[in-house]
Amino acid sequence: LADALGPAQCPVDVPAAPAELASLALECDALPACAHTCSGPSRPLLRALARWCGCTAEMGAHAHALRWLLALATYAALNASRLLLVGGLGRFCWRELFAGEFEFLATCDAAGQPADGTVAALRAEAERAGGALRAGGRMRCAAAGGLLLPWLLLVVRAARHVSVMPGRL
Repeated sequence: LADALGPAQCPVDVPAAPAELASLALECDALPACAHTCSGPSRPLLRALARWCGCTAEMGAHAHALRWLLALATYAALNASRLLLVGGLGRFCWRELFAGEFEFLATCDAAGQPADGTVAALRAEAERAGGALRAGGRMRCAAAGGLLLPWLLLVVRAARHVSVMPGRL
């Protein structure tokens, strides 16, 4: 109040002490009657601004929904591809990971030796199963990459349509 009623603003004599200004009472009857020069708010301007505010709020809601959906899609895609990749690498590199011994059930003679042809059949079966395991590992690794590709394209597409506002995170 002291700044607003200081000597530069007011041609009348105003007490200089702020404590005196704070204790002054406003005399409403001494003020002249107001002459209204405004016919009210501009309806076209209010309509345009209300539409702009509504669109901005809707855009913000859609942006938050997209952010959450993109975060959930990222979480799901990365975890699913991780599971596929680790399982695929374990199957693909099974020779490097196994201990070198297999346990098996077989028909044996009285001395505990496998029946004729059993060892050769087991070797052939182990090779066949190992090849199938490696092929399944390659398929899982390819599926992990295939799962990441749509996610990566979605992130790149979303990044193109997101504008960064300076000063906001």
